[in-house]
This record gives sequence, C-alpha cells and structure tokens, in this order.
Amino acid sequence: MPALVLAAGAGEAEAAEKYVDKPGGWVAKDAASADLVSAVERLLTRPAAASAGSLALFAIGALLVVLVALLIYLTWTAVT
Repeated sequence: MPALVLAAGAGEAEAAEKYVDKPGGWVAKDAASADLVSAVERLLTRPAAASAGSLALFAIGALLVVLVALLIYLTWTAVT
C-alpha cells in the first residue's frame, strides 16, 4: 500500500521517503484540509500498473489449447 509522507518541505520529504516501502508522494505538514484530501484521493485512485506479460499470455493460450484438445478427445471417445 502506498504511503503519503507529511513533511515540512521537499528535502525533508525526500529524506523520509527513503524509509518508506512504497512512497506515494508528500504533503506539507501545515497543508489545508483540501490539499490533504486531494493528495489522499490521488494516492488511492491511481490506476493499477500491473499487466500480464507475454509469457503469461502464452501460458494461458497453451493451457487453452490443451483443454480444447482434451474436450475433443473425450467427445471422440464418447461417440465411438
């Protein structure tokens, strides 16, 4: 889960972000409530960056081919 750092300035925020697993930005300690709310909303509504790689898509395709081949084989053995 990304973390929001409360800091006095950019230098302090940069130093604090080194100790956070997933820094998601920073907001001034004395920021107005609207700024804090918008920072939290930006942090929580970021789109997911993960996507399936080509190896994963190939593996899913290969499994699908195997499944279809098994269904055809079972249908053929049931008919004959």
